[in-house]
Amino acid sequence: MKIQSIVASACVAALSFTATSALAQARPAQPAQQQQQQQQQQAPQITHGAAVSGICTIDPQASVLATNAVQAVERKINSEFAAEGQKLQQELAPYQANPQSTPEALRKRVQDLQNKIAARRNNLQPAERQAQEQIANQISPTIAEVYQQRRCSVLIDRNVLVIGNPSMDITQAVVDRLNQKVPAPALAAAAPAAPAATAQRR
Repeated sequence: MKIQSIVASACVAALSFTATSALAQARPAQPAQQQQQQQQQQAPQITHGAAVSGICTIDPQASVLATNAVQAVERKINSEFAAEGQKLQQELAPYQANPQSTPEALRKRVQDLQNKIAARRNNLQPAERQAQEQIANQISPTIAEVYQQRRCSVLIDRNVLVIGNPSMDITQAVVDRLNQKVPAPALAAAAPAAPAATAQRR
């Protein structure tokens, strides 16, 4: 497993948050363990055999993406634009069957929101990049630490398995350790919107 390629792909995925996601209902980022539990609840109930000693699994991308440092920017953007995005989502609902019938004024509001999110993301990118660099520096030794702590002999990418005993997975342990090493960056609040220009008096 090449840790460098893991970090590169995970950081690309972390930056893939787009303006359109602000139109969806904002949800708090979920730790890898919660995501895994939800997947298990949706899948048919399976009784696993005993964990195989020495064999461990990990979701390499989740071990990076689920950290507080990487999630900080998305959480900040969601918190700032969730209300506006949800309101637009409700107003767009009647036009889902025929998007071309969406009023031009509503289209413009959607575009304005996308522009605001893009500008805000651009503003937060320095802090985001710094956090990702710190995670990139810590991911390899952190995986090695958890690997040794769990007395693993083999570490397998969880995504290549059809089914695996979750007790053999070290993803959440890696996320927790990374959160201890790299705290979420302090993100400045958004600048207040400029007041609308007053009409000139006659």
